[in-house]
Amino acid sequence: MRIETLLSKCLPLKSFAYSNVRLAEGKFKDKLVVTIRPRKNGVVLCSCCSKECSVYDHLTEREFDFVPLWNIPVGFEYKMLRFFFEFGTERTAVLKFICSDMWALCLKVIRKKAPHALNILDRFHIVGHLTKAVNQVRVDEVKKLKQDGADESVLRHTKYCFLKPPGNLTDKQQVKLDDVLEYDLKSVRAYLLKESFQLFWNYTSPYWAEWFLGAPSKA
Repeated sequence: MRIETLLSKCLPLKSFAYSNVRLAEGKFKDKLVVTIRPRKNGVVLCSCCSKECSVYDHLTEREFDFVPLWNIPVGFEYKMLRFFFEFGTERTAVLKFICSDMWALCLKVIRKKAPHALNILDRFHIVGHLTKAVNQVRVDEVKKLKQDGADESVLRHTKYCFLKPPGNLTDKQQVKLDDVLEYDLKSVRAYLLKESFQLFWNYTSPYWAEWFLGAPSKA
């Protein structure tokens, strides 16, 4: 049985549906996060006067704690995007650029409401994905070395050596990084790929930026 179905049986919400169940990092332990969205054919009621209206008030994202499932904390996430309703269809139609983070639901709404606009992903979140990937490679490699009976000590205390920008390393971290870069490890190759990606931000031509990413423009 799917978690959405289980929640619908335990706590049915008229005019709303559970979706996008995922495991996220909580304050003390991982938790299940469930998005609550209004049904397309549901009756829209004002939360203050209970009268019918055209759309829900699209406030900022809120999260509500629910009863744990299988000893796993559960949070209900409710977010309705207000921007496009307030911005209006006429102004939305002439949008050329939209800058956003990489949250899947946000990207989905932009594709639906303004598919003609160029969605620009902010640098902070792109770099965040890169560092997260490098750290995962390091964690997996340490586990693999231990399983194979090999010496994994070379990767000890390297987490922030790999994740921090070179200019922010302490003297001790710099020495450790210089040492580990001498080894032929997956973690080292992942780190070098992350650092080489910094060159991408120097491009001003879309053609050469796409070339750098391995997808040359056809223009």
